[in-house]
Amino acid sequence: MKRKTRIGALLTVLVLMTALVSGCGGGAGESGAGGSAEGNIKIGFFAPLTGNMMQYGVSFQNAIDMKVEDINAQGGIDGRKIEIVPFDDKGDPKEAVNIANKITSDPDIKVAIGSFSSSCSMAAAPVFEQAGILHLGPTASHPDFVTMGDKAFTIAMTMKFEAAADANYAYQKTGGKDMAIIYLNSDYGVSHASVLKEQYEANGGKVVAYEEFIPGQTKDFTPLITKVKQSNPGSLFVIADYSDGANIFKQAQKLDLKCDLIGPGMLIKDEFIDVVGDAAEGLLMLSTLPIYSEDDRENKDSNKAAFVSEYQDKYGVIPDGFPANAYDCITLLTNMIAEVGYDTDALAEQFRQLGRYEGVSGNITIDPETKEVKRDLMVYTIQDGKYVIDEVVPAS
Repeated sequence: MKRKTRIGALLTVLVLMTALVSGCGGGAGESGAGGSAEGNIKIGFFAPLTGNMMQYGVSFQNAIDMKVEDINAQGGIDGRKIEIVPFDDKGDPKEAVNIANKITSDPDIKVAIGSFSSSCSMAAAPVFEQAGILHLGPTASHPDFVTMGDKAFTIAMTMKFEAAADANYAYQKTGGKDMAIIYLNSDYGVSHASVLKEQYEANGGKVVAYEEFIPGQTKDFTPLITKVKQSNPGSLFVIADYSDGANIFKQAQKLDLKCDLIGPGMLIKDEFIDVVGDAAEGLLMLSTLPIYSEDDRENKDSNKAAFVSEYQDKYGVIPDGFPANAYDCITLLTNMIAEVGYDTDALAEQFRQLGRYEGVSGNITIDPETKEVKRDLMVYTIQDGKYVIDEVVPAS
């Protein structure tokens, strides 16, 4: 009897241990995480979460987390929760490659979203292509990015179209005044500046100064601005992130550079307004991303109104176009997963066949053959320390 009792007790302990193991934890393959027997749908995410460009990356993560929380609160996709696996690339292409290798080492991750810069996105792209992972770049606009793999996609307007649209609009708006260009030495900056210069000159304009700088390292821009001033330009186009751009315009004001000021959508940050002060008053900003305000909580587009309201309520600030792009990225992806499942080939085909999509960041049109993206050009000016919409130029 004692032997039978001991055996029965041992079986009971084993059953209890098995139940505890299967019921605790919360990993990707466990029902304790809230998913089905298949586990969570794991999605890699990488962006600059620290460093000079962290404001962009953090806003990306905020928007993605917000959307994922909403999906999971409604039961996930077919009973499976979405799990974002985040990484900080610090805006460093070398770190982006390390992260890509970490992401591809996890067999449960089939899609990676990132990064903010074209440089980091392009550095990671070959790793993802070799692993067969779908790679989505929320703001990767370098023309070469979408050519770096069959499963490399972006929802940003390809720079060869955006920079050309910038050149066309600037030429028309300024009456073809001589232009000076200051640009950051990165994949994005070089591609934007080269296409801008080529198209402006093709229109009959003249680029009288063409100066580059190292982003995040150059603090004294007076030598560049002095060269620009000596060329006597009618306009200055500055291609930079918000912090470097603010410093350039402030130093240009101190050097009494008087000409039309123009910049790209990278400058769409409240932090830019805070830092630059009145040095960018009248700045013409050419962007494919929207600028939102408190009024957009009542936007006639219910999706945009809901996005702005939820983001402000959750994070305490009005979102700009960068989190809007990240939000569209995760929304498109999760909608497609719900339609065709978590399969990279099927998802890649869905992106190719997207056509025109009206998102909270504006319209997105993907060419099914080249995967290139076109968007409308939104024209803003800075008036009394605020972004003001002037007009929208439809994509051609």
